[in-house]
Amino acid sequence: VQEGAIAHTWGSGAEIPNANRVTLGGQFYCETGFYQVIQNTLKRLDVGTKTYVTVGSASQSYNGIGYNVEDNYIYGYRKVSSSEIHLWKLGDDGVEEDLGELTDYTFSNAYKADFDTSGNLWAPVLTGGNWFLTKTDVDASPLTTTTTTLTQLNSVDNMHDIAFNPTLNVFFGLTQSGKLAKVDHVNNTIQTIADYNSFAGNGAFGAVWCN
Repeated sequence: VQEGAIAHTWGSGAEIPNANRVTLGGQFYCETGFYQVIQNTLKRLDVGTKTYVTVGSASQSYNGIGYNVEDNYIYGYRKVSSSEIHLWKLGDDGVEEDLGELTDYTFSNAYKADFDTSGNLWAPVLTGGNWFLTKTDVDASPLTTTTTTLTQLNSVDNMHDIAFNPTLNVFFGLTQSGKLAKVDHVNNTIQTIADYNSFAGNGAFGAVWCN
């Protein structure tokens, strides 16, 4: 379709393998709620009243969800096997759409991720003692994931969630030992910047957000 200096082309790119198209509910919008996946169910936590509201039950388990400010939907990972990861899209009624398999995504522990402000879903992965950072543009067709190696500026143990801070343009996460880690996706570095071991105890904290 072309009109004057404006041109838009549909149909470019290959079909995404194993996609399952469905009709989603409405879009999410910024509100005083925090979304979590708890036992395969999408819930919204009201941080004021400290109560949960069930949004929808999942037909499959998924993890590493993030809110995409470009289209107001939530996305996450569906681990089919250790070598097959799918991209999941969620509407405000909790209905899920399987967008298909992510190519070039070979890591099995895809359970922590968040979006930047440009529609890219980022996920740090610790494997074999080394940190990597994956990037998926959810608007791309076909879906592909690029992976870079993160330089460890100091020792960083594993974490179970990350959150993007748009003011600082970095990601943060709390590690299993209670350290606050910073992931810089521009300079491809990861480091611990604070230690909250006395607060975190000996368990993992699997839900964080930045405001």
